[in-house]
Amino acid sequence: MEKKTIGGFIAALRKSAGMTQRDLADKLNVSDKAVSRWERDECAPDLSLIPVIADIFGVTADELLRGERKSAVNATVATGERGDFSAKSKKQIQYLLRQSLTNYRIQSLIAAAIAPVGIIAAAIANAFNHAFLGLGIGCIIYVTAAVCLAIFTVLTLSRTNSEDFEAEDINDCKKSVAYTAWAAGSVIFIIFCTTLPLSIPDDVYLGLRPESWFVMALACAVPGIIISSLARYFITSSLMKRGIISMTANVVHNRRLTVKMFLIFAAVIAATFIAQSAFNDMAQSEMLFVKGTTFDNYDDFKKYIEMPIPASTDDWVTVKVISTSDYDVSDIEEYYSEEVITDDSGRVLCRYIERNENVCQIIYSSTEDYLPITVYNYIDCKQQRQIMDIINIAFVFVYLIEAAVLFVIYRKKRVK
Repeated sequence: MEKKTIGGFIAALRKSAGMTQRDLADKLNVSDKAVSRWERDECAPDLSLIPVIADIFGVTADELLRGERKSAVNATVATGERGDFSAKSKKQIQYLLRQSLTNYRIQSLIAAAIAPVGIIAAAIANAFNHAFLGLGIGCIIYVTAAVCLAIFTVLTLSRTNSEDFEAEDINDCKKSVAYTAWAAGSVIFIIFCTTLPLSIPDDVYLGLRPESWFVMALACAVPGIIISSLARYFITSSLMKRGIISMTANVVHNRRLTVKMFLIFAAVIAATFIAQSAFNDMAQSEMLFVKGTTFDNYDDFKKYIEMPIPASTDDWVTVKVISTSDYDVSDIEEYYSEEVITDDSGRVLCRYIERNENVCQIIYSSTEDYLPITVYNYIDCKQQRQIMDIINIAFVFVYLIEAAVLFVIYRKKRVK
């Protein structure tokens, strides 16, 4: 007599149900290789899966373990067992649904963890004076993380769309998947926003200085957080329209209040950002915080600007040094063209050759003869930038204070 086994019984039940090994594996949240090993009797299913497998094929757990259906004599007993089993089977199916959701949360965490690798790679490239390359590498990694998250989400949703699950359980699972996807996607998107400042480096050949990146990254993260929060609002609205979640009057009021406060917050932040940008442009163009060297006549200005003095090469700026020994005027003139200062009528007021490589900015007065003329060297510009960094950090605290004030107002107006 042929020996009856669990594996052979599972294979027979599966084939009679018109299912493939992959179909059964998807229902049980296992691999098709595992199903294949069961059917070859290389191993047996986990005990927690026995009731679930039995329910899928309409047999009892006892029949599955015996590897055959019970005889007609025991049909009444089997029917009694079936009634008790249904409740247990439902719990087991709910367990599989929770297990699938747990696996998805782990997968989404892995996808979100890929994003920090992008900003680390971008920082390394920027440290080697390749800001644009760093931005490109970072974006490739962020896209990879987003694609992985999308694949994990689609696979999880496809596994939960089964007739074996109750509609209510499926809706709860979809809601959890949607919010988990939002959380992981928000992490990826916000980290991407903090990398965007690399598109405007301090110098194409020098990359973005860490302190400048930090300030601009915080400024870029704020709109990223706002956009992510609005995305959560739209996700919730979509779930409401599909009937997956419902809300009380208090919740609806709070949602409307949330949208209103976000719009106010966005307007306040935008106004502050515009003010910060305008101030930065004005301070940089006018060199507000450093004195510089002022000349009241063209002769002194020409002597200073034509002195062949190379700028010091430090960690802030690196410039080309034409010669490290004696300067040959004829050699220097090969690299520089003559500069001309003219009045509104086009009359030439002054001619000079800018050989002094310490000069980083020249500001002319708004008078008719453009005098006095103020010259700023690289040390002046470095001091100006350091002061501006401190001011920009202060603006970050302004953003935080604005956010805190609006949050307090929001909490007071919420209906419990």
